[in-house]
Amino acid sequence: MLRRSVWRTALAVLAAVAVLFMAPLTGAEAAHAHPYPPPSPPSLSVNPFFVVAGDPVRFTAKGFSPNQQVVAVLRDRPNTPLGTFVANAQGKVSGSVTIPVSTRLGFHELQLKGQNPNLTVSALLFVFPRVFPLAGETSGQEEPQPAQADADIEPRHVGGAAAVVALCGGAWLGTRRLRNGNR
Repeated sequence: MLRRSVWRTALAVLAAVAVLFMAPLTGAEAAHAHPYPPPSPPSLSVNPFFVVAGDPVRFTAKGFSPNQQVVAVLRDRPNTPLGTFVANAQGKVSGSVTIPVSTRLGFHELQLKGQNPNLTVSALLFVFPRVFPLAGETSGQEEPQPAQADADIEPRHVGGAAAVVALCGGAWLGTRRLRNGNR
């Protein structure tokens, strides 16, 4: 008989706990549903990724408000505005900007900035300096003569080359000694 009352007590406690946990849930409001599928996050893609200074870059961005004015900026020192564009009815902006000829070698960030609401998307570019001037453009410098070309070699370049030769020679000597068993 003792066994039967323990069973009933356990069942009563379990029922009480279930009621305590379920009571708040029955009075809760329904969850607000979000649209499905969820909107895609703002993004920016550029083409090409590797660009020579002075060449155009095409871009496509999404996530802006319809008809929002968007400013393209090349993040550099100083930041360079590249143009103003307007988003279409779906919030998509596409266009082309020209990377300034004076842009230095390296990674640079192309940003598209919209206001009201504030939204900024960015993408990285790798910019190579322009080696040869554009058509109709002069560099303002004379072509170096053969004697001048040799004078442009800096001492740090010679020292760097000597260090590389010394490292390679040391590595070769070390591997040769290990092969022959000389330590």
